[in-house]
Order: sequence, then C-alpha cells, then structure tokens
Amino acid sequence: MDHFESIISTLLEAEGYWVRRSFKVNVTKEEKRQIGKHSIPRPEIDLLALNFSKNEVLALEAKSFLDSPGVNLEQLREKHEVPEGRYKLFTSERYRMVVFSRLLSDLMACGMANSETNIILGLAAGKVYQGRSELIREFMLVTYDSDLYIS
Repeated sequence: MDHFESIISTLLEAEGYWVRRSFKVNVTKEEKRQIGKHSIPRPEIDLLALNFSKNEVLALEAKSFLDSPGVNLEQLREKHEVPEGRYKLFTSERYRMVVFSRLLSDLMACGMANSETNIILGLAAGKVYQGRSELIREFMLVTYDSDLYIS
C-alpha cells in the first residue's frame, strides 16, 4: 500500500497539490458520540491533498487491492448509520460530515484552509472488482458530486 500511495502522491504533487499521507483527524469525544461510536480511534484519511490556489482539499481513500479481487462497487454503495466496513467515509454520511467538519476546523486553525475551502472525497483504486471502473466513476460523480476517481 505504501508504494501505491507514493505513486498517487507523486501524481497529485505534479498537479500542484501539497500531500500528506495517513492524516489523522482529531475528532472530539462529543463528535464521536455524534458519529455513534464513543471509542473509535482517530479517523485516518489515506491521502490528504491541498491545493491553495483552488482552495480545495482532496480526502482520498487509496485502495491498491492488488492481492485481492479489488474495490467492490456494492460495498461502496452500502449505507450505514453508524460507520462500519472499509469504506466508512463513503458509506456513512453522518461519519463523513463530522470528520470533514473537524478536518476543516483543524486545517483552519493552522492557517491551511478557510471557511470557503471545499473538501472533496475521492478514491484511488489499484484494482477494481470485475473491471467495473466506469461504474465506480459514475457512482462517485452522482453520489458525491466528485469526479475524483483514479484507477
């Protein structure tokens, strides 16, 4: 996974992004209660990419899955009130909203974002189950208004 994330980081940096890997978001105890899990570890975003000129932050899940069947569209489509599984940011809207709100607050506190900064959820997949890359791309666009899908 580290090599895959390194490749994606290099591509993003070439596009003008400042990239951090394994970025931990500091959710509070109250925010954990809002999520519905009182004792979860700090949420981790695989790749956090900031582009100051575009005033945007990309929150990317990087899944190489080279030794498995690949990213499964049906698992991405699941909906959970309380986060579970490997695609929590995708499948639990409440979790995503709390984590992104805290992320923006943390970035604003250190001068790396402002109240107008747009956070975009994305997926970088090394291997996709049954070659359904185009369907995942369409799903990302329709569901998250994000065309940020790298396969």
